[in-house]
Amino acid sequence: MDTLGSRCREGPQWFLGLEMLLDIIAIATHINALWVLPAAYYICSDLMPSHTLRDTPSWNDSRRATVLRNVLAGKINLEIMDVAFEDFIGTSPCSGCIHREQCGLTTLATARRLRSLITQRKSEGIKRHTLKFWRSRSWLEKQCKELCEPCSSACMSAYESTRGDYWDKIPLAFNLPGWEELKLLRETAFSE
Repeated sequence: MDTLGSRCREGPQWFLGLEMLLDIIAIATHINALWVLPAAYYICSDLMPSHTLRDTPSWNDSRRATVLRNVLAGKINLEIMDVAFEDFIGTSPCSGCIHREQCGLTTLATARRLRSLITQRKSEGIKRHTLKFWRSRSWLEKQCKELCEPCSSACMSAYESTRGDYWDKIPLAFNLPGWEELKLLRETAFSE
């Protein structure tokens, strides 16, 4: 017998079905709990391939159709933002570089590894957004060890800055207010 309790014990995936995510987004929108939406939209756009979003019967439900349009538009916006990460990895050595040729070759090799990984995941049908890569500093720190000290510092500094920019733009990708406004809305709702 499949009960909610047994599905919960199986792991956190029980609630990640497309229909459930669409309902969460529709309900949060209806009750004006907009601070929930960036995470819900992000998860939906990250976990669901475009063809699944386009081919679902949920288009026949007006509430879900609106959500699906927003998810697909946000998915496109995030994919455009993903290019910034790929471009960031492929940047040339910094102006204070001590070993230009070595740092240039290392940067090129790192960019190729990343693009290969992304291409491999796409061919396997997995297109996760870049935030999955941004989350782990250790991957980039490992790559930066092969750079000279000025390039390594510049690389990590650029990473932090670009990562912050990416994070700040997530609500905007789904046509939502920025994080600060969402935080104020949440605080206002819970103080009433």
